[in-house]
Amino acid sequence: MKFDSFSPAGAARIRRLRALAGAVLIASGLTALPHADASAAAAATAPAAVHSKQDAADVARVQKYLNSLRTMTARFLQYGPDGSTAEGTLYLSRPGRLRVEYDPPTPVLIVSDGRLVHYYDSELRQVSTVRLSETPAAVLVRDKYDFSKDIRIIALQRGPGVLRVTLQDVDNPDTGLMAALRVAIEALFFRSLLRNSRAHVSDNRLEFSAARLLWLAALALHWSLLIIVLRHLRFALQPVPFFVPLLETFDGILQIGAPALLITDILVVAALLFLLGRRLVNPLLRYLSLFTDYFALLLLLGIVLSGIAMRYGARVDIVSVKALVLGLAAFRPVPPMAPNPLFLTHFFLVSALAIYLPFSKLVHFGGVFLSPTRNLANNSRRVRHVNPWNHAVPTHTYAEWEAENADVMRAAGLPLDGADHV
Repeated sequence: MKFDSFSPAGAARIRRLRALAGAVLIASGLTALPHADASAAAAATAPAAVHSKQDAADVARVQKYLNSLRTMTARFLQYGPDGSTAEGTLYLSRPGRLRVEYDPPTPVLIVSDGRLVHYYDSELRQVSTVRLSETPAAVLVRDKYDFSKDIRIIALQRGPGVLRVTLQDVDNPDTGLMAALRVAIEALFFRSLLRNSRAHVSDNRLEFSAARLLWLAALALHWSLLIIVLRHLRFALQPVPFFVPLLETFDGILQIGAPALLITDILVVAALLFLLGRRLVNPLLRYLSLFTDYFALLLLLGIVLSGIAMRYGARVDIVSVKALVLGLAAFRPVPPMAPNPLFLTHFFLVSALAIYLPFSKLVHFGGVFLSPTRNLANNSRRVRHVNPWNHAVPTHTYAEWEAENADVMRAAGLPLDGADHV
């Protein structure tokens, strides 16, 4: 689907798409909880807001109420960033079902079928589809709320007849420590690859599913390569680090054959063959694949297979190999007297990988630590970030905005934070 973002219709469409998240979150605050208001958009002042038994009891009451709420119909009033307003009706049926109908003249209808969110623009006669889990609506239509797991409480505020609980999705950490934890989970377990969806058409419907086999192959490949590299420290360090024998013992726990068959040898070969096979079998991937894609896989496969052949087949002088590696580390190489051809092949392929690595796609592993969508805290609702090189501009605070729109908000039944408007 394409549209011209510079045309009036395209610009209006972009504004509506950006406003989708705001509309759903605003509507989520309209739940009529007696003496309690669970708002995901409230301003937070301190994390981990539950400190007393009374706080815990109130939070448990809010959670119990939200879990008991299976259907809901509510009117909502949406404010755009340019000061415009839009009204409509929200229909909720948990789990998964959501319908947001805007009143004319806004030509928008939003529907969730439990898996996908469909955005229909009657003015442009176009439908946009996105996976439900990738939208704020996923929080609203989930089957069960659990504030101790995937939703975190960061603020608890009390007012006259109002209990406001500020919630945060764990996928959006607001502290540096939580952002570092998110990066660590991504680097160690490839969480985004598991959550990444693969689109396909089934029964004339667009469906999304996780590529779990690809995720398992990536895990097996990377973790096996890491353990193999750590095991090879036996040849590069003297004395041998204490954890190397432990890794070898764990890796050969199956105790099959002599020398023992290593688990990482099986996993890394299976993973490389799967990644190579999917590029050969899948017509789309085969069309998109370049020579460099095959070269990297074949190079790794050659290194692994030659190493396995040396371990279980050819006889290699380990002492001379270690002397060569230690000499290379000290820039005083000691070549073996009668090098095994298989060892020379293995050594050549490893050297080729070392030369090719800095200029290849294999350096993608550094991107996870440099991605601002992962390594930065999502605290823009609580902390104002200002570029130091920007010139000073007049700002419009929430208190000022609320003072200007207090009558409209009060008429819509929305709570007011300002004491002057209560």
